Amino acid sequence: MSPPTDSGLSHWSTWTLAGHFKQREGILVPWHYIARIWREENLKLHLSGTFKISIDPACTGSVSDVAGLYALD
Repeated sequence: MSPPTDSGLSHWSTWTLAGHFKQREGILVPWHYIARIWREENLKLHLSGTFKISIDPACTGSVSDVAGLYALD
């Protein structure tokens, strides 16, 4: 389950998921309970298997600069 697109989040944290359950579902789940479940199930939701391109215009220049440094080697 990914965060809603209107939330501006790229991934869940234990705090944001607990807040989502409280606000949208009306269910009170403590963040530390979510953390324990993630730990027990070895879930690492902050790690994704995909690459996301930034929509920040300043990022394009930075990526080009860094890639240019590696290309010079």
